[in-house]
Amino acid sequence: MQTLLMNARYKHRVPTGVDRVAQQLIAALEQNLDFRQRYQIRSVAPKRRLPAAAAHLWEQTHLARTSPDDLLLSLCNTGPILRRNQIVMIHDAQVHLTPQSYAPLFRNAYRLAQPVLARHAAAVLTVSEFSKAQLVRYGIASEQSISVVPNGGDHILRFRADTSILQRHGLTPRRFFIAFGSAAPHKNIDMLRRAAMARCDTTYPLVIIGGDETSVAEKSWLSDHGVKIIGRATDPELRALYENACAFALPSLTEGFGLPAAEAMFCGCPVVSTTAGAVPEVCGTATLTCDPKDEKGWTEAMETLAHNPALAKNLSDAGRLQVAQFTWSNAAQKVLAVIDNAQRVNPTAQTQPVRHSSDDQRFPAR
Repeated sequence: MQTLLMNARYKHRVPTGVDRVAQQLIAALEQNLDFRQRYQIRSVAPKRRLPAAAAHLWEQTHLARTSPDDLLLSLCNTGPILRRNQIVMIHDAQVHLTPQSYAPLFRNAYRLAQPVLARHAAAVLTVSEFSKAQLVRYGIASEQSISVVPNGGDHILRFRADTSILQRHGLTPRRFFIAFGSAAPHKNIDMLRRAAMARCDTTYPLVIIGGDETSVAEKSWLSDHGVKIIGRATDPELRALYENACAFALPSLTEGFGLPAAEAMFCGCPVVSTTAGAVPEVCGTATLTCDPKDEKGWTEAMETLAHNPALAKNLSDAGRLQVAQFTWSNAAQKVLAVIDNAQRVNPTAQTQPVRHSSDDQRFPAR
């Protein structure tokens, strides 16, 4: 049995979107019978939570030297930049496409490091054909080195819906819209808020989920104009929101994949989606689509869905059919094919029993 290393640098931080993708991919691999018969994963993580700079240093020093004959999986955009026996997943090229969404130090570090990382890696993964094209466009990786592994969205169905969130925020089933709030400019949430407030009928509030930095006074004013900010939601609460919303709105100026749209469609929630980025790959023809800069179009889409239950039902059914292809099991099968190819290229791969160091651990199945 061959050992694979997992770059678990993210272990001690609050999970980001790419961290969740890594967790779901590893869990799906460990549930794949073919994988389990031939491979085992050893997770390598810092012993404690480190400041960002120290975590980068750990990755480039300790992790870079750990079991060099074992193939390393780095699934969260970064990894030891000079390590060749490594598969790296670079989710998007947003630091090039929307630099205003990132601090200068962060975007400059990514712009410098990622091309070196991709050039040395045995293989590069990304999450959509759109992201692949952007990685090639900006010289991050060559076309032939990149394999596309779309995200899954079926993890949301593993949680039992917690409908208490509806009562807590005074939400009536099928009489509210949902969206994720983010200060990042490319998420385009300010446009969506304006579009929601411009509706003739604001009795179907736009419920914004996510980090909450809005003042009490602003929340009150927004609520009076059809926008309700509820802060973070747990996964069970999120499923309840998807299953009871009139529709989910994704207005981004760009997305590497568009995972929330996939989650929503798995839950039968109609989707109003942007025409930008990789979102059309995920949504196909199963959503209402709007140009992310067409504020009036977003207003009209929300008004249409609020008063057309037959259309909402058609979108719900079409969404379930469209998203059925985006499962973590399918994603794991694609990753396994890339792993197998990398192992054939690297005949020195370890087959001996694993020796665990103090900061290594068996990656738990989820």
